[in-house]
Amino acid sequence: ISRVPATLDEARELLRSEAPLEIDPKDERYAFHEAKSHYAEVEQKWVLVRSEEMEAKMKKTFERQLQKQLLEGQKALVHLKNKEFACEADALTYAAEWEKKYSLLHLTAVHAETKRRRAAGQRGRPKKDEVPVEVYFIRAEVEVNAEAVAVEEKRLGRFVLATNDVTLSAHEILSIYKEQMHVERGFRFLKNKSFLVSETYLKKPQRIEALAFLMVLCLMIYSLLECKLREGLEKNGKTIPNSLGKATNRP
Repeated sequence: ISRVPATLDEARELLRSEAPLEIDPKDERYAFHEAKSHYAEVEQKWVLVRSEEMEAKMKKTFERQLQKQLLEGQKALVHLKNKEFACEADALTYAAEWEKKYSLLHLTAVHAETKRRRAAGQRGRPKKDEVPVEVYFIRAEVEVNAEAVAVEEKRLGRFVLATNDVTLSAHEILSIYKEQMHVERGFRFLKNKSFLVSETYLKKPQRIEALAFLMVLCLMIYSLLECKLREGLEKNGKTIPNSLGKATNRP
């Protein structure tokens, strides 16, 4: 079971689809949509998951990103309006390319404005027979692209899980995937430099295996103690400070 990268075309299409989501009867915070896939010529079950908690967190982040991009776009538009172009076509083409840099914004009332000036580097009053140079400037306003925002908001709180065990239910797939976090945390614990595992000078395979076994055994005991501590805190309604000094009953 693994999480499908959102950069894959098939995953991106599923994330933005109108697929109906069914609420998990065992946990109403989640909703699922199951789909079949033959990615990499392997029969798989893909599950589109929507998490209410993740959606709320991502929405706040998205709103900050939107405001940041709008401010950046407004500042960049000022520089864009001061840029000279030789013809109207060049000006409009550049405006279209500029717009691609800001996925959540778009330009409105886009047009090219013509101005006449002396040749480059010349100042003062033009001579009697001097022909002025005609240049073009972009004139436009920037605003939020409501359609693009709606598409991105649809992806908030969503992710895709994949498995080649097509017999598993969506709830089982999500439960197993969430358990992987504890395994990864255990490996990160073992790899911590405080344990100097990378600095042991063992050469015999048997001794390396013995060391690995002892480290995993220690990690198992550590996890059991963590579990007992959590159960005790919850049972007695107490908390202890975490690494940040905040009270928690799940250290």
